[in-house]
Amino acid sequence: MLVPRLYEIFEVQKVKKERGFLNGCHGGDGIWDTLGYYDPSAYEITICDSRIEKFVRDSIIIQTIEFDEIYTKVVLRELVRLHEHTHALLHTSSFPGSKRYKMGHWKTGYRNLHPDVNEPLTEFIAWSVVQRFGTKFFERVFEVVDEKSPFYYREWKKIKDILDKVRQNHSYVFFIPGLVYIARDRALADFQNFLQELKNNLQTICDLSTLFNLIKP
Repeated sequence: MLVPRLYEIFEVQKVKKERGFLNGCHGGDGIWDTLGYYDPSAYEITICDSRIEKFVRDSIIIQTIEFDEIYTKVVLRELVRLHEHTHALLHTSSFPGSKRYKMGHWKTGYRNLHPDVNEPLTEFIAWSVVQRFGTKFFERVFEVVDEKSPFYYREWKKIKDILDKVRQNHSYVFFIPGLVYIARDRALADFQNFLQELKNNLQTICDLSTLFNLIKP
């Protein structure tokens, strides 16, 4: 589904370890990171299957989307996986041809990236993959769950607004390496600082996009 697409785009050869839990999950604050989480110390992803089941069963997601419950669970689980594997991509991926931009394994830098930057950037990357490779139903489930996320998660839409000024007809995935470069290369105090760096470095982002040749015919 979408996770293999994420790794295929950036030519990642080694996929992070992943495990499913029925009980005992300890996720984070936002809904995506409550239903699953990425452990940067162990380089491991955990998917909280019982929480996904409960979320679909107890929430208004079925009534909102008006679709089969079992299929909705499958789609939501893949979106949770995508979010967590995107955290892993942001943490460790080097990207093809990226040595000149210092985009190798990030190590401690990732752990110091504030959630106000980490989460909306992760959300934007995940949404870009959904928008490029997912069906309309994937997009709809993403939208419904995103609405239940904390405010700072949903700031990803401001990244989209900035890129809309330069992207023309290109897919949003075209810009992901440049966004990762900005996050890794700058000392970012908060999300507004991140947005300002994006505005100041749009040409670099476009240059990186060309270098990685992400747009496929």
